Amino acid sequence: MENAPGKENTFPRLYAGSGRVPEDTARRVVFASWALLEPTEGHTDAPAAAAVREELMRCIARGEPPVLCLYAGEDPAWFAAKGGWLAEDNLRCFLRYAGRAARAFGHLTDEYITLFEPNELVWKKSANRNLNLRFKMLSHMACAHVRAVKLVRDTRAHRLRAADVPGDRSPAGAAARGQRRDRLGV
Repeated sequence: MENAPGKENTFPRLYAGSGRVPEDTARRVVFASWALLEPTEGHTDAPAAAAVREELMRCIARGEPPVLCLYAGEDPAWFAAKGGWLAEDNLRCFLRYAGRAARAFGHLTDEYITLFEPNELVWKKSANRNLNLRFKMLSHMACAHVRAVKLVRDTRAHRLRAADVPGDRSPAGAAARGQRRDRLGV
C-alpha cells in the first residue's frame, strides 16, 4: 500500500485492503513511573500508585486492554545517586520495584513492558559518553529485563493459582469481581 504524496509512513500500518487497523490490536500503554512510585528507596508513594491504578481501570472500562510499562527512563534520584544502571548491585532495586508493581497492578493487566526503549535511553539520552560504560548499562538493563520477565510471570502464575473464584480471570473480570490488591509491596 502506498502513501499519498507528502505523507510519510505511519505505525501501525493499514492492513492490506481493509483500510483500518484490526480492533483486537488496540492496546493502551500505561506508564508506571518508577521515580514517582518509589521516590525514596523501598517506600511507595500512595497517590502515584492510585493514579496508575485509576488509569488501568479507565482502560479496562473503555475496553482497551492495558499494557503496563514498568520503566521508561525515569530513574528515582536515590537510584541515580547509587550509580544507576552502571552498578550491578542496583539490579535488585529495579527487581524489587518490578515485583511490587506486578503484585499491585497485576490483577488489572496481563501484558507488560519491562524496559521501554533501553537503546534509546542509553544512546541518546544518557549523559555518559563512554562507550564501554554504555555497553555496561545495556548489559545490566538486559539482565534486569530477563529477571523482571521471570518475576512478572511467576507473580502472575501465583495470582492465577491463588484465585479460587471460577469464571473469567481477565483483568476486567477480576476488577468486576472486586478482586484488588491495592498496595504495593503486598
